[in-house]
Amino acid sequence: MIRKVLSVLAIIICLVMIFSTNGFALEYVDFNQEIDVFCEYVKNEIIVVTHDDGNDEVIKDIFDKYNFKDYSLLMSDTDKNGAVKSIYLVHAEIENMSKYCYSVSSENGVYSAEPNYIGHFADSTEEEVNTYWHVDHLGYKDMQAYLSENNITPREITIAVLDSGFDINNGYFSMDNFVDIENGLYHGYDATGDTVGYNIYNPNVDHGTSVISTIVCQPYNGRVVGINPYVKILPIRANSSDPNESDTVILSSVIRGLGYISGSNKIYQGEVDIVSLSLVFNLNNNNSNLIQCLKSSIDTLEDEDILVFAAAGNYAAPVHNFTGLPQYDSGVVINYPAAYDNGIGVMGSNVDGEIWQFSAFGTPDYELYNDYLGYDIIAPAVSVFGLKYDKNLDDYEMTFLPGTSFATPLSAAAAAYYLSLKPQGYTATKDEIVSLFHAQSYSKTWNSILYQDTIPTVDLTDIIKNHAATQNTSYILARDSSTCIIDRSNHYIYGLSESLTYSSLMNTYIEASGGYTVSKYDNDYTYYGTGSKVRLTNPDNNSLLAEYTIIIFGDMDGDGLIRATDAAILHQHYMYSTNLSYPVAGDVINFGDGITLDDVYLLQDAAAGYAEIIQVPQ
Repeated sequence: MIRKVLSVLAIIICLVMIFSTNGFALEYVDFNQEIDVFCEYVKNEIIVVTHDDGNDEVIKDIFDKYNFKDYSLLMSDTDKNGAVKSIYLVHAEIENMSKYCYSVSSENGVYSAEPNYIGHFADSTEEEVNTYWHVDHLGYKDMQAYLSENNITPREITIAVLDSGFDINNGYFSMDNFVDIENGLYHGYDATGDTVGYNIYNPNVDHGTSVISTIVCQPYNGRVVGINPYVKILPIRANSSDPNESDTVILSSVIRGLGYISGSNKIYQGEVDIVSLSLVFNLNNNNSNLIQCLKSSIDTLEDEDILVFAAAGNYAAPVHNFTGLPQYDSGVVINYPAAYDNGIGVMGSNVDGEIWQFSAFGTPDYELYNDYLGYDIIAPAVSVFGLKYDKNLDDYEMTFLPGTSFATPLSAAAAAYYLSLKPQGYTATKDEIVSLFHAQSYSKTWNSILYQDTIPTVDLTDIIKNHAATQNTSYILARDSSTCIIDRSNHYIYGLSESLTYSSLMNTYIEASGGYTVSKYDNDYTYYGTGSKVRLTNPDNNSLLAEYTIIIFGDMDGDGLIRATDAAILHQHYMYSTNLSYPVAGDVINFGDGITLDDVYLLQDAAAGYAEIIQVPQ
């Protein structure tokens, strides 16, 4: 009887060890096989997380027992109870990584012990149709108009970009957008060597420079590049210095870099508000207890109210078999740190507002039709206009960049607008940001993937509406899913319909808040047409903030209709150069090329009912 009881107890103990969420479970993972196949690690290095009083006593106690050669502190933090969580990089002679990590992790005071994993940047080589779209899609011009019209200057927000560093000499940036960390040093920290600054001529800084360009790069040939010119950037380098491995990042360097800006041993004495991580560690495993050291470091940032944006990565692409259920050519991929619940995981969208086909997006239980998407928000990851280093030219050039590597800094830059319009000292939570970008307002199921639904993505107009709801400010925006276009450069509103009523204008096409009025071009007309005005005013004193002119293409006399009189007016102008109040309304073909005989013919046909004038410029 006693033997049976002891046998049962032994089985229970084994099961507890297997399913424990601490280091015991590592004994039953064949790291040597699994990591070699799915994730590389640095030989003879582990990362250890301890709980003690902050004097390294846990590491010191086990130093000789495990034949440590040396160790260095990557990050440290004190919790509310006064206990100190410390993260160390340890060097030792390690024959069996699995057993070694298990053994160290089972010591008193050790929270976790794991290999020093090797990750990579979340860029992509997949070619897409190059089109300049993401700036308008994100609502950049709407935001600039809102700030200008209401005379708002955003407060300064600092974004730490932990990547491959930054090439300070490329000439596309203003140093006003970078943190001066020490007597004119703008290029940040090098977390690979524990030093301040780094060799800016190192050839491996191109990825970080590309990432940063999407946030603060100056305009290029009239095109907006960086979407938030108001922020400060703190570059932190964490990639390999080997030119053949420049796209790889070492886990210990990432944690050390995070330790520079947070925790009790941080060296940057300013305040960081947001961290952008365009890098991934993939263990091909859905065990959320893996890479606890990285999760612990992000916990520290979260405790200090620092928002962390992390790339979902670029792997999984759904294809369909005869059952109609999704199958995968490379499997669904779980990438850290995006998959953790303490950061904001960023998926990628394409030009149609759908989930980009190469963006990681799910969890491994793909057999379930109603499985949820595994990350948090979605931002453009296709044809993102920015800088890229050309090895043949030995210089940077503006081009179109694919990958969640670039969706991530765009999301961080958008969140910076949100914080910058809040009072000094305001902090935001992950749930607040995710809710702001309404990523949870749709059904996050496979239906979104299978049927390629248009999914709400990061949008600066959401921030405008949020700010205006609590401030006495005014705005005018195109309604979601409408054909309306607000031309901020020329202050035109088009993409509207004939026979336009006030109700149709306000309920279908535009959304306005604060002080505004809408007036007809001619009070005798029934409808709003070309020349009608939408005026934004200051709610406090009714002073004019901005004025926009409605344009109905083909409506030359402003009555809101397309008739024979309009065709006659345009024909007279073409033949005799008569004056037109709004010539743009007659540019009905190839918008922007001026009025031609083809425009006259099309308007004549449209007035006769034989043709239709497209109100959205092509």
